[in-house]
Formats: sequence, C-alpha cells, structure tokens
Amino acid sequence: EKYDFTTAAGALASGYTRDSGSAFSEATGYGWITADDGAPFDFSINSRVRATLNDISDGRLTSIMHLQYGKSSNPGTTGITTEEGVWERVIPNGYYNVVVAAGDTSNGNFDSVHTLIVEGVTAVDHFDGAAPVYFEQGIATVHVTDGKLTIAPGLDAETKNTKISFVEIYQLPTPQLATPADFTAVHNDETEKVVLSWTAVPDAQGYNVYRSSTSP
Repeated sequence: EKYDFTTAAGALASGYTRDSGSAFSEATGYGWITADDGAPFDFSINSRVRATLNDISDGRLTSIMHLQYGKSSNPGTTGITTEEGVWERVIPNGYYNVVVAAGDTSNGNFDSVHTLIVEGVTAVDHFDGAAPVYFEQGIATVHVTDGKLTIAPGLDAETKNTKISFVEIYQLPTPQLATPADFTAVHNDETEKVVLSWTAVPDAQGYNVYRSSTSP
C-alpha cells in the first residue's frame, strides 16, 4: 500500500492513494488522530503542495503534511497549532517494512527537526533538512499486533515541526515460530494427572499437544 500526503486538489503521485488529512475512520481504514488522546481529528488544513521545488521532480516529495504545525518557528493561521498529528492504517497483524520520507522543498520553511516513529521504531531520526538535502527517507521493520499501523512524530524536546511526504507499506512473511523449550511432564500421584509445562513462544496463538502410549 502507498499513500501520498497532499491536498484534496493537489497532484497525486502515480500509484498512490491520496491522504489530505481527513480524520481516521473505520470506513476508510486510515486517517489522522491526535497524539495526546488518540481521538480522530481532521488535519487537512495542515496539508501543503509546494510551489518552490528546488529542482525536485519526484511527485511524492512535492507535497507534505505537517504533523507538528504548532512547533514551527512562526505558526500562523493556516494550520492546526493546538494538536499534533498521528497517522493510522488498519492492517492485519504481522510484520511489515514501512518506507517514509520527511522534509520540505520550500525555501523559508527549513525550521524543522523531523522525527518519524513507526510502531515504536524510529524511521527518521532528527533530520534537519535544508539545501542540498531536502528530504530523508527511512525504512522501519515493524511488528503490528493491534490491527493498526501507527506513524507518529517524535515527542522529545529536539523534534519540531515534523512533516511527512509519503508512506509505503510492504507486508513481510511471518517468521517461523520456534519450538517450545524447557518442556516437562510431571505425574501427580494423588490426582493421577500429568502436568505439562513449557516456555511460551512469542507470537504463538496456541499449542497442539499430542499424546502417545509408547515412547518415541
């Protein structure tokens, strides 16, 4: 899956789905929530299509979304200043490679220190973009366990005015589970029962236990 963060009327990168800042909804399966309480929130006023491109022709990078407009050096009235944005996408639990890009092409807008965190994994780490390096692309390998992929800005003191231009999501094969270790079988003489125990295997949904009347 690929998403291009742009305005409702802006050009859309080929092969990408438009995200112009609408609030998260179960109907669409993706959108924006607030960083402080996770409530669905419309951040569309934070979307931008840049007129100054500094020779950047990649359609994915000519538009951006402010995640922290209120932390820009001189916030005005063309963005949400009271909330920080977090993007979510409903996806099956599993392992994913997630590609994101942070930055800006526009002269006069290089006041950011961009940090993008995907499912708790830092994909872009305190990128201070300016000429000649306007964007930084990051890749995070993540494990989704709650049915939603989450992309958030860094909330540390150094991160400010983070912007995102696109995201690409690639599902990975599920790793083969390990064999349970430390297996024991203890017979209880009083109850005439056998108590089985083993070390839990991460990500296992259950266990099949087989009984035989003969030794292997």
